[in-house]
Amino acid sequence: MRLRDVFSEKWWRSLPETVDTWNMHMSDMYPLAVLLGTSDPDHPHPLPPLTRDSAFSVGDALCMARLSAAVYESNTEKLRVALLSLGFRHIAFYDRHDVACFMCKQGDVVVGCFRGSQVCTADPEMFSSRNWATDLCMELGDGGEIGTVHRGFNRALDEVYDRVHEYITTNVTTGCTLYLTGHSMGGALATLTLARITDKSSRVVNPDNCILYTIGCPRCGGEDFATRLSNNVTGLHRLQYVNDVFCRTPMESQGYCHVPADGTVTYLDETGMHSQVPRGLFADTMVTSTLFDFVRWTWTLDDWILFSATLNVTLKSHRFNSYVTALQQVWDKGESERMAERGDRDAVVGSREGETIPAQEHEEGAGVGIGGLEENTAEE
Repeated sequence: MRLRDVFSEKWWRSLPETVDTWNMHMSDMYPLAVLLGTSDPDHPHPLPPLTRDSAFSVGDALCMARLSAAVYESNTEKLRVALLSLGFRHIAFYDRHDVACFMCKQGDVVVGCFRGSQVCTADPEMFSSRNWATDLCMELGDGGEIGTVHRGFNRALDEVYDRVHEYITTNVTTGCTLYLTGHSMGGALATLTLARITDKSSRVVNPDNCILYTIGCPRCGGEDFATRLSNNVTGLHRLQYVNDVFCRTPMESQGYCHVPADGTVTYLDETGMHSQVPRGLFADTMVTSTLFDFVRWTWTLDDWILFSATLNVTLKSHRFNSYVTALQQVWDKGESERMAERGDRDAVVGSREGETIPAQEHEEGAGVGIGGLEENTAEE
């Protein structure tokens, strides 16, 4: 197979959609609309209230996903107004060398949200060569007491950590709950932040009051790091949508391990939410062999076409809007079921000596609800 045959018309026909997907990764997502739930003006979605429970909550996951989308907004004043409208106060933005996050507080809840990589090639304001360098610096390095960590992510966190640390020590008072979250690289930075502030050697908050939700997060440390953090904090939650390839990098064969260390993950797809991830096209073993074959230039035409199509799927899976949409559907379905349950309870309007009185009997009586029951009883 000659090289010019690989780059044939059949290959290039599939390339534009892949490039468009890459550029749409963030540029067409309208972060503030996602945060405010106004992407569909005819069906607005209010932000779910936070439970402050370390156990997994769909409402908390949806809230964190929408906040993780909002951090991509480049206009911080607009973002500040949006956060204020949702009841958040003490809002602070930190952005240094293309590493960005915001911190905010609502009552006894403090939220820290880290931005993912700026990789959109279509918009110069949403492209960062530093982020590319950070993502590609995959060597495991010494993270001190917290264990071995991704060198690129750890160095990136250093850009804003001192100010984040100061905010947390000032605002996370006794009785407060701290949520940390982020999409893509932002999830990795949130994970590393949590490890630093809860480790026994440098603890500044009670680990029992900390909750982590990562959205499409790559691995950011070795097994020792993941195990240590999992032993310190119980409220660790990782979300993956379909074949999000970034959740499979860096690879386990490189010594990396996901947080939590036991492999717990909430898997999302078009059908809903699941507790296991099926091994798809981009399983770790295939990534390894595929890249090895690519380096040796042994790919065939069909390999290139398969790679293009698969890359297109995985990039769509990684978009934060995919996560928000899937979680919103699960949340809305749960809300509909809860409304139906409330409707069933409302259909039963009273009881007498443990006997349930159907609503139909009351419709035939003199009144409805408690008042109707009292009137019927008086007549008897």
